[in-house]
Amino acid sequence: NNGIEVLKILKERSFDIILMDVQMPEMDGYTATGEVRKLETEAAKIPIIALTAHALIGDKEKCIQAGMNDYVSKPIVPENFIKVIDKWLKIEAKHEKEITPDNPANNEIVFDFSVLEKMSLGDKEFQQELLIAYIKDVDERFVRLRGFIEEKNLPKITGEAHTIKGASYSLGAKKVGDLAYSIELTGRQKDIDNVGQWMEKLSSAISETKRIIEKFLE
Repeated sequence: NNGIEVLKILKERSFDIILMDVQMPEMDGYTATGEVRKLETEAAKIPIIALTAHALIGDKEKCIQAGMNDYVSKPIVPENFIKVIDKWLKIEAKHEKEITPDNPANNEIVFDFSVLEKMSLGDKEFQQELLIAYIKDVDERFVRLRGFIEEKNLPKITGEAHTIKGASYSLGAKKVGDLAYSIELTGRQKDIDNVGQWMEKLSSAISETKRIIEKFLE
């Protein structure tokens, strides 16, 4: 849930690799990585792979500077993700050439099912579980986001929008991801007056996406 938990669990258990979310509450992934590298135990040497949002310029360099070993951007393509893990665990495996996920900015579709197909490795049952969980999660997060906007809490607005964006892009919910990204960027620019204008569009996109998903699940 946060970087503080990372440090706590490293005192209790050993790991071969750490998958570090970059944006977390209380202590983010950059700070947590720095603290891990300061540890006077073998845990300080564990390979750390950053998991960060789609298309944020400069993220990779920032992750490496923070002490992480590598970087995987969302939406995550399983084949590429496994390749990175194998590299740092020194696992000899035969990999196909790297797959490049479609850039959500390159098309105007609401939901890209090719992304869902890639990230689920074609497992239909897993796809259903993911989509059902996504519908529930995005509804709850939208309500929280609206509350943060009413409170004019910019850090929480930015954080919640970031989470909606990442979850949406990871499954292929392109339109929701794009609008959440717009809210995140507006929040980062501290433009509270214009954050709210995106909410109606986001609400509409969520409804449209849910109709598509529900039809797919029939």
